[in-house]
Amino acid sequence: MRKRLMNISKRCMVAIMSAAFIMSSVTVSMAFPVGVYAEELPDNPLGTTKDKINIGDTMEYNYGTVNENNGTIDNNIGIVTLNRSTIDVNEGRVGENWFRLKTNEGSVDNNGAILGTNYGTIGVNDSEANVGINYGTVSHNQGEIGSNFDGTVTNEGEGHILNQYYSVTLSNTSNMTAEYGTGFTEQTVDKAGNKKQFIQVKEDGQERGDDASGLITISPKENYKITGHDTEEVTQSSDSTFYYELREDGGKYYLTIINPTKALTIDPTTLGLVISRIQNKENVSIANVIFEDLVYTYDSTNDGDQSEPSGNVTPVIMNTTERMFAGKNTYLHNGVYEMYYRSQSNLTWKEFDLLCSTDSNIPKNCYFTIGGRLYVLHIPAIDTGSETYKSCLDELKKRPNGLEGPAKIAEIFNSLGVTCIDLTANQPEAKETRIASTDNRSAVNPFGANTMDQIVTQATAANELEIRIEISSLPATGGEVSVPDLAQTGLSKNVVDAIIEKNAPIMLIYTTGGIKYQMEIPAGFNLMTLSNENGGIDFATLRDEFDSRIVVQS
Repeated sequence: MRKRLMNISKRCMVAIMSAAFIMSSVTVSMAFPVGVYAEELPDNPLGTTKDKINIGDTMEYNYGTVNENNGTIDNNIGIVTLNRSTIDVNEGRVGENWFRLKTNEGSVDNNGAILGTNYGTIGVNDSEANVGINYGTVSHNQGEIGSNFDGTVTNEGEGHILNQYYSVTLSNTSNMTAEYGTGFTEQTVDKAGNKKQFIQVKEDGQERGDDASGLITISPKENYKITGHDTEEVTQSSDSTFYYELREDGGKYYLTIINPTKALTIDPTTLGLVISRIQNKENVSIANVIFEDLVYTYDSTNDGDQSEPSGNVTPVIMNTTERMFAGKNTYLHNGVYEMYYRSQSNLTWKEFDLLCSTDSNIPKNCYFTIGGRLYVLHIPAIDTGSETYKSCLDELKKRPNGLEGPAKIAEIFNSLGVTCIDLTANQPEAKETRIASTDNRSAVNPFGANTMDQIVTQATAANELEIRIEISSLPATGGEVSVPDLAQTGLSKNVVDAIIEKNAPIMLIYTTGGIKYQMEIPAGFNLMTLSNENGGIDFATLRDEFDSRIVVQS
């Protein structure tokens, strides 16, 4: 009899057991009250083995080992070797499930019957078994999975999934909101309650194709805007894992994701969408426009002063290899790109080639702070297709790691008019060595300065701009700002205005009289009460008002 029983299929076994359970329950209930025979068992502690739980008996928690369950276990934290009846929640391990496991958050070696929802792992889901909903892993699926939400499933034999869903998540959305609409299904994907949005790509065993789509409405948060381009037709993603359509209406973008082939995490910038802060045209000056991963150019047809934003702003979107150009604090001023490299002290040949070839008809001024001194690398409009340019670029490629500092780059590309100026210098005799001559003509300062006094004035202005950019870039909680050594008397009106506008605590580090000081200016302090007739504040006045301490004395 035992041998014949082993040849009976598990499905038949389940049916026989179910019938036996019902019949025995009816027989018992006819003769005696059920409560006489059904027993509420105490929890099975860790390290303890219970051989069997009988039909009708219940156990709330199993922390140890149960060899055979014929009753009900509410929560299995330990091990159940064979389940012939019901387990509500498994957080431990079940060897063989031959009847009903409602929720699996742990592991099941072999599922031979019904498993409701799987968040954990299943070794084998055999040919006569069913998993209702799967979020986890099924290593060998020989049976049926009702709905699979991003789960990892390996089908074998006649193993199949009836309904397949893939999640779609937008990343880098701190300055935008994403509303998931038509075509999306929201599911709780773990016991912690985390939710995701899904698109159904297979329904009742049939692929849905282009009908598998979902609409996401992307909106900018307050004081931000989104720029991009509508797709003229359905477009395939760069990694070929989905198709999409994109259209703009009223400042919002409507993104339709079509037929994904896996779970997706999409950065909107990969679809050509760029989020940027809206600048207040009435209050902003070109000196403190801060850019976020894109280059702004201003409409050259504007009749107004091009040192102020025209309001007709066009973003130039750069790809990943071009972020070095896009990521700088960059603006177009009087027909010249001005770029500020805060911590970078050299350029690779690829970066320099990008600078020259991007808008090659527009000159660039690249500022570097090296050893406490401010340098500007001036790149005129260059024909990057010329043999001279190619020869110079080849020379730069030969340098160690293909990179050099601004002074050496100017030396290599001197014949093309590239120059490097030390803006911190104040010795007149240094003028001719720092401004390269081209075509046997007198040197031309890219700033239009004809005397060293003018160069120093330009350097002061550049330092002021650098301070204002640093202040504007601070988070809302404030931070540290270093004042370049060239500004040794105090803060200009523009810098004072930038501090007031920021309205955040600022730790100011400055040098005067050969002594480096540190002082904190609290948020909300009315600095105008300390300003002179020009709107600036000298360092002595600041030290009288705020506590200062000496950092370094030279």
